Amino acid sequence: MNGNLVGMINVVFNVIFETANLLLVINLLLVINKFFKKKLPLNFVFLLCYLTISTIEYLLFELNRFSILTFFENQKFIDLFFGLIHYLFLAFFIKREIIGNNKNLNNLIFYVIGIIILIVIYFDKIKSTYYSVTVSNLGLILYCSIYFNSVMKSGYEHLSNKTPAFFIISGVFLGTSMLLPIILFGLYLKTILSPNAFFLISTLAPISSIIMYSFFIKAILSIK
Repeated sequence: MNGNLVGMINVVFNVIFETANLLLVINLLLVINKFFKKKLPLNFVFLLCYLTISTIEYLLFELNRFSILTFFENQKFIDLFFGLIHYLFLAFFIKREIIGNNKNLNNLIFYVIGIIILIVIYFDKIKSTYYSVTVSNLGLILYCSIYFNSVMKSGYEHLSNKTPAFFIISGVFLGTSMLLPIILFGLYLKTILSPNAFFLISTLAPISSIIMYSFFIKAILSIK
């Protein structure tokens, strides 16, 4: 009975995980299509770079996982480094969409958080933790909050020609907010929960990606 439960949970996780990655690839193809049609707003080039790197990282992970081709031995380091990439491209995208005159402060926050992530990556590698990914997501939540605050202060009429960006930032905010408790308390949950329960809760990670990528698709399709 226990073996059947483990197998079922494993199947559920893999289906959700691969669904998230399928949406990632769909996003990349949609953005490339807009790019070649010359309909992609300038700021969305950063999204194109992010999606391209994310797709490459996913493909390398799959090749590694199934031992088809081994590009790297230390998957953990790749995951930590991708946390930095995740922050840099998405935070830069959001930063450019913030309405207001606080550019210097926003730039300072961007670089300070980036440096903190680099420092925490070093300790994560030594101590086998993932706190740099937590900092990355906290940084994105902070930038999303600053963006939403700037929209409310300037009035929603400024949102009419920025709807695609609003969907992107909403997706980032919802996705990272859902993922944050998992990466923040993951090690603790692993010690107090059974392997099956922990694995089941871990499905929230790819579900958060599905939510984010769904908003991305909505944003890309709304670009005229």
